[in-house]
Amino acid sequence: MAKLFREVQKEETFPQIEERVLGLWDKDDSFKKSLDSRPETAPYTFYDGPPFAAKLQSCSPRS
Repeated sequence: MAKLFREVQKEETFPQIEERVLGLWDKDDSFKKSLDSRPETAPYTFYDGPPFAAKLQSCSPRS
């Protein structure tokens, strides 16, 4: 089975890894693909805050 991710090198810093990942997302046009994969009629709700065991959110949803 092919690896989805390569191992992180000890010499790499988190900012370096972040820049590499952002570059891959730009090259792949990942954000546009994620938008195109959703129907325009379906609302997108972003929950700001961690989920809880009772499935209640700590903050109100933003639509």
